[in-house]
Amino acid sequence: MEPTDLKLLFAQRVTALAKQKGWSINRLADFAGISRGYLSDVLRGKKSASLRTIAMLASALECEPWELLKPQDARG
Repeated sequence: MEPTDLKLLFAQRVTALAKQKGWSINRLADFAGISRGYLSDVLRGKKSASLRTIAMLASALECEPWELLKPQDARG
């Protein structure tokens, strides 16, 4: 898998999990304790998420960090 594919997968999973909670990306950034601008850049593929950021997002989304890179199956 190419790095750009991983960035896209990560962005899709983070966005989907935030939506499941009824959160906007701005609200997720607030809950995770990271900058809204930085999260926006990560989700648009302009920046790569650090391991610390991945851990903070996973904690806010109440999931394991590896789940942010797990492809969704047909059931969601």
